[in-house]
Amino acid sequence: MNADIWTGCYDGGWKGEIVADAFAHPAKFSRALIRRIYDHFFAEGWIAAGDSVLDPFGGVALGGLDAMRLGCHWVGCEL
Repeated sequence: MNADIWTGCYDGGWKGEIVADAFAHPAKFSRALIRRIYDHFFAEGWIAAGDSVLDPFGGVALGGLDAMRLGCHWVGCEL
């Protein structure tokens, strides 16, 4: 996948990847969008495996899934 192409960022969904209660959160990332963002960061060298990522809008930790997929440590904050 080319991390510089920003179309199709709302394809796919979270069904089967997150628990049913997480769908009630009012501000979920699009599955394809958050994956594309992390792939772009990784391709640009802005993050690398072993780095720590702070997500101040941690919500139900959807960003954490892709951070960990790339070998990063994820820390999320939420109200």
